[in-house]
Amino acid sequence: MLWCLGLYALTLALAAWWTHVAGVEGRRWGVLDLPDLDRKRHEAPTPRTGGMAICLALVVGLLTAWGVGRATGWFAGLGESTCLMLVSALGLCAVGVWDDRFGMTARQKLLWQVIAIAPFVWLGRTAQPVMIFGWSVESPVISAGLVLFWLVACSNFINLLDGMDGLAATLGIIACLATGGLAGWKGQVDTTLVAVALAGALSGFLLHNWPPARIFMGDCGSLPLGFLVGGLALQASAKKATGLTLVVPAVLLAVPLIDTSMAIVRRKLTARRIGQGDRGHIHHRLRDRGLSSQQTLLAVGGMSLFAALGAVAATVVGNELVAIVTAVILVSVLVGGRIFGFQETMLLARVVEAIWQICAAFPRLLRVRLVALRFEAATAQGQLRLWQKIVRRARRLEVQEIEFLLEPATAGQSPVQLRWQSNDLPLHLSMTWETSATLRRDLGGLAMFRVRGISNSGMMPVAAADLTELLVTLCRVFPEPVSPNLPISSPAVSAAVGLPPEVVPWPAPLTGAREGLPQSCKDAA
Repeated sequence: MLWCLGLYALTLALAAWWTHVAGVEGRRWGVLDLPDLDRKRHEAPTPRTGGMAICLALVVGLLTAWGVGRATGWFAGLGESTCLMLVSALGLCAVGVWDDRFGMTARQKLLWQVIAIAPFVWLGRTAQPVMIFGWSVESPVISAGLVLFWLVACSNFINLLDGMDGLAATLGIIACLATGGLAGWKGQVDTTLVAVALAGALSGFLLHNWPPARIFMGDCGSLPLGFLVGGLALQASAKKATGLTLVVPAVLLAVPLIDTSMAIVRRKLTARRIGQGDRGHIHHRLRDRGLSSQQTLLAVGGMSLFAALGAVAATVVGNELVAIVTAVILVSVLVGGRIFGFQETMLLARVVEAIWQICAAFPRLLRVRLVALRFEAATAQGQLRLWQKIVRRARRLEVQEIEFLLEPATAGQSPVQLRWQSNDLPLHLSMTWETSATLRRDLGGLAMFRVRGISNSGMMPVAAADLTELLVTLCRVFPEPVSPNLPISSPAVSAAVGLPPEVVPWPAPLTGAREGLPQSCKDAA
């Protein structure tokens, strides 16, 4: 315990001093974060070089602990896995320095993150199975891929969440203390020392980053911080008998995980790039509710502390269900209380509902399409049977009226009109919907159809798409009259259709007033 307190105090003092130096050098090098009128609301250009001070204090603190431990015989040295973890963290720091100074595209940064983390994944850990909700992944390649994905994701979790003074450092301190406590309880000396040293370095940096911040962490700090927290959580929650587990680390980092997941859902479903910044993060929502910067920081820190306690309790009692319940409670409070994530959840629910409706309607739509294909090569009598099938479907869908119009390509031909109107009155008060389309036929000429019906919402039912598919086929393949004045409204045709449609001259030619109609269906309440 005394060793841990001494290491924490050492890295805190080193980070506090070097963060001041990094701020001065950041201004001299021009590595500044400029304010804007949208997301970046700090008052003046601020250096974003604090991450270098954190990494330097971490490495010097661990080297000091190693030297003192070797001299006193208490600590033999850092293991190979811990050394490779530090190498990967320094690699991510270098990637962040380049991005802060010169900039990178999202794909370039992701590629270099993978390259920097790969040594720790492939060389720094033995081939251990990965447990996910009790399911064990035994394949070394797949388990290594899962660990690599997790660590890259953790780097970006913290990077995306680092949008408010002191937020990333506070969440990092909470996660490091939790993992350090778990590792110490399990006797993992290396993991404990790294977690305590990182917590001290973050605390020293936080002295300068507390709102209002005088320096920012930058990508050179958020990328290695996310990686280290994710890696330490993996090692601290690992079980000797079953290997690594991803449930407890995920709950430990529940706040950045929820924030990033909602950001991805929000941006993808609103047609924006995932890397495009916005004011939809959890700290932005809390600020919009009237909380100050300090109040927002304490609120998010309290959420993170609640999740960390759940993860620690799950590891101590050996039951991942405790961690899962903790995460469910946290998400329920945020979404159910409309604090954060409610709009994203509703967007996702509507998308899932639409996908479900499409999947449920697919067999029916497939049958309708097969019917349409069968009637495409049919004779005129066959097209009338198609019309009869359309009418039968319309009766089942509370359709009130169907109208079909064909204007032949041959000059002098009279337009052909088929019309059906229901004699049944609505049983309840409903709203009217209507859909229509005008199509240019492959054989020449124009065809038009219009469908009107009733529904509770005033919107066309999904099942009515069957009618539009069949009517489009009818418009495309219905034959033209043989003679210029063919009276199609004959008793023979009426008997074949079994309905009272009439074929009458259309008062307004399609080529004139109706040609400007849209070429696709439209709904109107």
